[in-house]
Amino acid sequence: MHLIYLKILFFSLLLDTFISSHTNIPRINNVTPKNVAINISPVVPIPDVITLDYIKENLEQIRLIKDIIIKGKLKKLKVLKKKM
Repeated sequence: MHLIYLKILFFSLLLDTFISSHTNIPRINNVTPKNVAINISPVVPIPDVITLDYIKENLEQIRLIKDIIIKGKLKKLKVLKKKM
């Protein structure tokens, strides 16, 4: 019984070695920078020094966005209350 297991083990190892030795694995990377598509999106320049004015502008933008979101939610609630 052990002899059969050993034969199966050796057969599977040899078969695996045979299959892996005949597969074509490329050894050279054929991708050149010319073939690669590069998607570069424009990035807003980061200020070197974050000033108080820069922070105030960002806070104002955040407040405006927050107000728009709250107004939208209030409109939805009013519409739902009117339907009920």
